[in-house]
Amino acid sequence: MIKIKRGDFILLHLPLKREWYDMIASGEKREEYRDHKPYWNVRIQNAIAESKPIVAAFSLGRHRATMFFDVSAIKAVCGSNHPEWGEPKDLHYVIALGGRRTKNDGETGGASHRSRNGEREASARA
Repeated sequence: MIKIKRGDFILLHLPLKREWYDMIASGEKREEYRDHKPYWNVRIQNAIAESKPIVAAFSLGRHRATMFFDVSAIKAVCGSNHPEWGEPKDLHYVIALGGRRTKNDGETGGASHRSRNGEREASARA
């Protein structure tokens, strides 16, 4: 696993349903799909334009569980090679995953919350 350092990459947030999250976590699914629509067009094109490595942050819905992967390639595709992985048949983005990264909350700006006495505390997420 590769250590994450803030500023060295572009973070692309990708919320997932449990089925896809578990398949990616196990290594069975090595790519993720997003519709070729304005919402994702802006985010993906901006990430590519930065000319920095892209890291995909997969979250289990809006749950705290998050895993990070290097993005090895992003391409626009029409047609489906993996319908069993939820790949759409229309024009969409295929986000190919590279190696999994570790997370250090201090370097990636991890979530924080207020303690009972009002002080800010960093959460200890892995």
